[in-house]
Amino acid sequence: MELTPKLMELTPKVMEITPKAWEIEIFFSVSLIHRGEKA
Repeated sequence: MELTPKLMELTPKVMEITPKAWEIEIFFSVSLIHRGEKA
């Protein structure tokens, strides 16, 4: 099984990317809410 080591390599990268994706998602949600309040 060569798949397992590849997964072990990919997992830390995914863990790095995920928090950034959350930050971006939260940022867009907040800015949309602010725009809605101003309108």
